[in-house]
Amino acid sequence: MTPDRLIVLRETYRREGLGLLQYVRQTAPYATRTDRPIVERIMGMAAEEGRILEKMADELLAGRTDAPRLGGFPTTFTNFNYFAVRKLLPLLVQDAERLIAALRRAAGGGEPSLEQELMSVKLKHLTEMNAFTESVTTATAG
Repeated sequence: MTPDRLIVLRETYRREGLGLLQYVRQTAPYATRTDRPIVERIMGMAAEEGRILEKMADELLAGRTDAPRLGGFPTTFTNFNYFAVRKLLPLLVQDAERLIAALRRAAGGGEPSLEQELMSVKLKHLTEMNAFTESVTTATAG
């Protein structure tokens, strides 16, 4: 593994590991009975992306480099503790879009990589989150 590849992988691992979805994975978004399936799916999305992050850590170890220590999440994320999932969805969408843009820059072209795998999963999750946001908005307006 080239030194440039290790740098990109380490940066991606750190950025993604400190994303809002991974933070929410450790919190308890408020949900009414009808919104509980949304929270369960969001937790599933976070777990799915977390598994890819674990693969990245394994790849770094295979390249004889430790995965970077993530440290603490941005302190602004604590403002979202116990948010209702309906209020959290647009923030998750916004953060997913930011992270996807960074992955596009990092993945570039070339051979398949974990960054491309993660981007594919994140795009699928973004579509789901947008659908949840739309259904919640429609239900609230109706």
